[in-house]
Amino acid sequence: MSHSSGSSHTCWDSRSMYGAGDARSTIVALMCGVPQGSVFGPILFIMYTVDLVSVIESHGLSSHMYADDTEVYGSCRPAAIDDFSLRISACVGDALVCLHWLRVPERVQFKIFILTYKVLHLLTPQHLGPLNRVADLPGHRSLRSTDFNCMVVPSVRLSTVANRAFPVVGPQIWNDLPAEVTSAESLTTFRQRLKTHLFSKSFPGYLLDIK
Repeated sequence: MSHSSGSSHTCWDSRSMYGAGDARSTIVALMCGVPQGSVFGPILFIMYTVDLVSVIESHGLSSHMYADDTEVYGSCRPAAIDDFSLRISACVGDALVCLHWLRVPERVQFKIFILTYKVLHLLTPQHLGPLNRVADLPGHRSLRSTDFNCMVVPSVRLSTVANRAFPVVGPQIWNDLPAEVTSAESLTTFRQRLKTHLFSKSFPGYLLDIK
């Protein structure tokens, strides 16, 4: 599979296309990012991580940055190892906030939520679905407006294995999302609202403004 991209006189007006053999995909507009190998890549990455060093140093630690790899290190006396570990943990948390990154558990949920949204809106191959809404069940009468976006969670026999399958996990965690998120009319809007919601769970007290 090959990939080609091009841009006009502005770095933001970019388009992309994938090819396999003689087959070619449709050309789509790239809403973010820069072409691979562009001189804008390293410059924008430096701008993105410029505040990371000050965040690390604010915890009394040092950093070593090379390309896209960042190492955080420091030293302490053996008796102060517990305090040092707490400083490392706090530094990692503040670094994630600085970069607008989710913690690992919320990042995993983010991927599952995106896939669930795509299945519900027929944006993925058919073998991943179907996923059913409660409101679509025969004879169901919704008593609340939020019922429209609630999903049916399939019953399983093997809780240790089947509970981890996507058709089960997707609806389970989807039903915990607020209606403001699940009612998004486009994937872009859904991603924005979902990121804000999960960020507030990862870092209570911080406000993430995504535009």
